[in-house]
Amino acid sequence: MATINWQEVITTLGGNAVFLAAAAWLIKTLVANRLALDAEKFKIEVKAIADTEIERVKAFLTRAAHVHERQLDTLTKLYRHFFEAQAYLQRITSSTRFEGEVSLDEYHRLCAGAIVSARDTLLEGRLLIPADLTQYCDQFFTSFFEGQTELAFAQHRMVVDGLQRAEFWRKAQKSAYEKVPSILQRSAREVIHGDPPSTGRLPDPGGSRPL
Repeated sequence: MATINWQEVITTLGGNAVFLAAAAWLIKTLVANRLALDAEKFKIEVKAIADTEIERVKAFLTRAAHVHERQLDTLTKLYRHFFEAQAYLQRITSSTRFEGEVSLDEYHRLCAGAIVSARDTLLEGRLLIPADLTQYCDQFFTSFFEGQTELAFAQHRMVVDGLQRAEFWRKAQKSAYEKVPSILQRSAREVIHGDPPSTGRLPDPGGSRPL
């Protein structure tokens, strides 16, 4: 049986082994570099995506803050106009007058101006406020105009029956001192603040209330 001369084998394969080792090292280096480049590219892509999303979130929050600011401005204006209109209607329908108080014609003018301002504010910002609150606004307008209609009948010269005139006046006061304030209170407590409905006693329709 022939024996293997390992010296000759090593001598014969020596050059090829060095070449193979060099080739393996080169391949490993290339692969490592490629993986490093791919990893770096991936990191850059991830950062770019993250930066884009961050900018998108910032833009959304900016828009949301702007919308919220406009919403608060609309609600503040609406409440002020409604409260002013309510106060003027109460003075018009009041059974008493203060010394030096403005005339009824002036109250009517101020009341009409407050209602027009409320209408314009609601038309401009209707899409900015909750649907529940727009319903309260519609109810306010309806009850307010009912009160004005009843007041007009109570003061119309064609109504000669004293009892009928008194009934129209009573209904007008009920609208001014009960229906309209109730709607305004519910809108503020239930919709804006989330509080339960108010069960407090409403003002006496026959009394006088300062502005």
